[in-house]
Amino acid sequence: MRYVGGGNSSIASNSDKLLEARKHRPDYMLLVLSGILVALGLIVMYAISPAVSAVSGESNNYYFTHHLLSFAIGIIGAVIIYKIKISNWKALSYILAVIAVILSVIIVAINGVAFRWLKVSGLSFQPSEMMKLALILWLGFFLAKQKQKSKITSFKDTLRPILVILGVLSLIVVLIQRDLGSMVVLASILVASLFIVGYPMKSFALILAGLVFSASVAIVSTPYRRQRLETFLNPERDCLNEGYHACQALITVGSGGIFGLGVGNSVQAYGYLPETATDSIYAIIAEKFGFIGSVLVICLIGALIFRLEKIASRTMNWHSRIIIVGIMTWLGVQSLINVGAMLGLLPLKGITLPFVSYGGSSLIFVMLGIGVALRISCYTSQRRHDLENIEEGSGYESATIRRGNRRAYNAPLSNR
Repeated sequence: MRYVGGGNSSIASNSDKLLEARKHRPDYMLLVLSGILVALGLIVMYAISPAVSAVSGESNNYYFTHHLLSFAIGIIGAVIIYKIKISNWKALSYILAVIAVILSVIIVAINGVAFRWLKVSGLSFQPSEMMKLALILWLGFFLAKQKQKSKITSFKDTLRPILVILGVLSLIVVLIQRDLGSMVVLASILVASLFIVGYPMKSFALILAGLVFSASVAIVSTPYRRQRLETFLNPERDCLNEGYHACQALITVGSGGIFGLGVGNSVQAYGYLPETATDSIYAIIAEKFGFIGSVLVICLIGALIFRLEKIASRTMNWHSRIIIVGIMTWLGVQSLINVGAMLGLLPLKGITLPFVSYGGSSLIFVMLGIGVALRISCYTSQRRHDLENIEEGSGYESATIRRGNRRAYNAPLSNR
C-alpha cells in the first residue's frame, strides 16, 4: 500500500512497511453498533409491514422480506469490499461512478426527469447512493495525492477538477433526479474532505458561500421546493394539503409519549403518515418506542460516528483518513436531515435514515461504507494523530513495528 501523507519518499517507504507490520483485527464495535441499528430497522419493518403492505396492495410481509433481502446483499457486499486491498479502491470508485451515471441515464430514459429509482425484482435502486460511496473513495485518493505533491491549494490541479465533479453531480442529482437532499449530502462530503486536508480557510469560505447560493437558487427557482420551505416555516397553515406530511410526522412523534405505544401498536402506519417505511421511519420509531427509544437511536448513530472519528484520528495515511471522514459526514448529515425533518426542525427532504429505513440501495451502500471503514480500522495505530508523527519523522515507525502485528485496535498500554 502506498503512503500518501507526505512528500518524503523514504518516509513513505518506511510507512509502507509500517502498515504491513501493523495490520491487526478490525474495530468490531463498528459491527456491533451498525448491527443494532439494522436489527432495530428489521424489527420496526416487521411490525409495520402488514399495515404498509395493506395500503400499497402488497402481501403482508412484502416490506420486511425485501428489507431482509437488502440486508443480506449488504452483508455480502461489505465482506467483498472488506477483502479488497485499499490500494484498489481508487479503481473501484471509477467503476461505481460510471455505473451510477449509466443507471441514471437508464432511469431518465424509462421514466423521464424527476425519477430517482430503478426497481428490479421488487428492490428499489437509487444511483445517488452509489455516487456517495464513489465520491468518498475518489476524494480520498485524489486529495491525498494533491497533498503529497503540495498542490492542495492549486486551483488548476485541485479545485478545478472538484468543481467539474460537483457540476456533473449537480446536473444528475439536482436537475435530472430532482433530489436536493442527496446533493446536500454529497456537497457536505466534499466540503468535509477539503476541510480535513487543510484547504485554505478563505477559499474554503468562498466554496461554502457558493454552495449556499446554489442551494438557494435551486430552492427559489423550483415551485415545489419553495412550497416545502413555506410549509416548513408554517406547517400548521394547511395540514390537509401541502403541510400534510409535516403535520402527520409531528403527530406521529408526539403520540409516542415517553415510552411509546409498543412494537405491535401503530395508528399512523395505516395510511396516515406518508413514506412510512422510508423517509418517515424515525417518526414511526418515536410512535412505537417513545421519547426514550427515539433518543436511543440518535445515541447509537452518534456512537457510531464517534467510533469512526476515533479510527480517522489513528489512521496512518491521508487517503484512509479522508475516506473515514467522508463516511462520517455521509452518515451524520443524512441522519441529521432525516431526523430534523421528522421533528419539524428542517424542511422535508425525502432522504432515508441510515441502517434503519426501508430501501434497497440505501441499506446496501451504507453497509458497504461500513465494510470500507472496517478494512481501514485494520491499519490504525494505538495512539491518536500518529499520521503527523510519521510525517515529522519522529521514529514512531520502528517503535510501532516492534509492538507486533495482531494487537487489538484499542489495546491498553500494558499490552503494547
